Amino acid sequence: MNTGSNLLWYKQSAANWNEALPLGNGRIGAMVYGGAAHETIALNEDTLWSGLPTYYSNPNALDAFRRARSLALDRKYVEAEKILEQEFTNCPSQVYLPLGDLCINMEHGDAVKNYRRELDMSTGIHTVEYDIDGVHYVRESFVSFPDNVMAIRISASEPGAVSFTLSLAPAMNAQYKCSADSVAIEGNCPNYRRKQNTDNYYFDAPENIPEEERLGIGYYAEARIVTDAGKISTRSTARVEKADSAVIYFNVRTSFNGWDKHPIREGRPYVEPCRAEIDAAIEKGYDSLREAHISDHKALYDRVELDLGGGDEKLEPTDERLLAHQNGKDDLALYSLFFNFGRYITIAGSREGTQATNLQGIWNYMLLPPWNCNYTLNINTQMNYWPTLMVGLEECYEPLLKMIEELSVSGERTAREYYGARGFTVHHNTDIWRLSTPVGARRKGCTVFAFWPLSSGWFTRHIWEYYEYTQDVEWLRSKGLPIIKKAAEFYVDTLVEDKDGTLIMAPSTSPENRFLTEDGVRCPVSATTAMTQAIIRDVFEICIAAES
Repeated sequence: MNTGSNLLWYKQSAANWNEALPLGNGRIGAMVYGGAAHETIALNEDTLWSGLPTYYSNPNALDAFRRARSLALDRKYVEAEKILEQEFTNCPSQVYLPLGDLCINMEHGDAVKNYRRELDMSTGIHTVEYDIDGVHYVRESFVSFPDNVMAIRISASEPGAVSFTLSLAPAMNAQYKCSADSVAIEGNCPNYRRKQNTDNYYFDAPENIPEEERLGIGYYAEARIVTDAGKISTRSTARVEKADSAVIYFNVRTSFNGWDKHPIREGRPYVEPCRAEIDAAIEKGYDSLREAHISDHKALYDRVELDLGGGDEKLEPTDERLLAHQNGKDDLALYSLFFNFGRYITIAGSREGTQATNLQGIWNYMLLPPWNCNYTLNINTQMNYWPTLMVGLEECYEPLLKMIEELSVSGERTAREYYGARGFTVHHNTDIWRLSTPVGARRKGCTVFAFWPLSSGWFTRHIWEYYEYTQDVEWLRSKGLPIIKKAAEFYVDTLVEDKDGTLIMAPSTSPENRFLTEDGVRCPVSATTAMTQAIIRDVFEICIAAES
């Protein structure tokens, strides 16, 4: 394969999170900064979310919807918007949270020469190498899907040259639990609430609720060290002295046990399973772990190759190539690099049995990230998976299908209580708890995004395309078709006749767009929209095709 199309590499470490390089197995996410003397790896786990299973009821929603529909049919759009905004919208999604940082501080001085960091996307291996005082150091990292751990190997060209301290810096309140050869943290995600009619995205801690409802998903993370020679000592941090080499095995598990299960009362065991997977990885050994990881990764990555040619520029550092291209220099291999990076991110962020990729994949370092780092279903989640099937990554599509299946259950109540309809519906946001009700929190202007019950319809297209690519008739009959029919039922029940007799869904919005009314007022709510009608027609046509 073309090295210039599969390799991200740099002559310096990352200055911030955005410059770090991503690793992942769909469940564990890691952003590697690549510092020589001071390494930081920002960590995530795909079920590390705030909150608890919650349904946001609104006893007035159905009446509000019907009144807004009558107003929209009478072309009284501003009045319809006000009703939807103040009487129909509800609380926002919960938040995808960071775990914290794994920090490695090397004890070898700072006079670094010949530095290089790289991510080989064809193997999923991140490498940092450099020289200090005539000693060549190599730090290699990957996150294994087959063995469910991250492994980091630190080696040197001279015996006894590997000395460092290792620590875990939690992003949330956590307890430290250290042993002779490991550092660990254990804690719980918060249970965020937000008041209605607020104009910001700050969350209030829950008040006047039982103590057990203040704590969310439990988590346990451990980094354990195995050395070749040297010794290990541990207090709040672990210290390795004068080893020939060392391997750090990292894992994290949570109590999340499903979107409709309380993570404390009905939570999954997580401490011992986390430790057991590290035990198994150590027993297997680094070399075997690495071989299994590469084999698994390449089985997906090597299914597609794109070669657009290119000259010697493809051998230059990635940041220099980007800058040169911005200034007008040709680099055909750069387009192949972007193509392969998309495939790599899909493999690293979405694997069988994991959560679907959210707004940032599985990588997030902020406690309150933009848009809660949730699933935005009026295009972003769909965009994540648009190329997946066409590049032969059917396995990576499974988390999306699982999320749609779960939403088809949680969305039944929303269809019934908010619209008086059969089937199911989902609005423009969801989270790990499969939120299906409209968000917005009654904030002024929120209807432009919050009132959009078309996600279930758009997801119908993803179900159908999975069948078209796989031709799995058994899956379509048992899994896909029941969801398609439920989506169709919702739109059958919500269509009404417009003034000219046309069947439309009223009221409607075109996601995050406004128009000028006849009175010159900017308004998002219309009787219907082209996008609404197109999605509903697509649902009906797919349903007919799937039944045939």
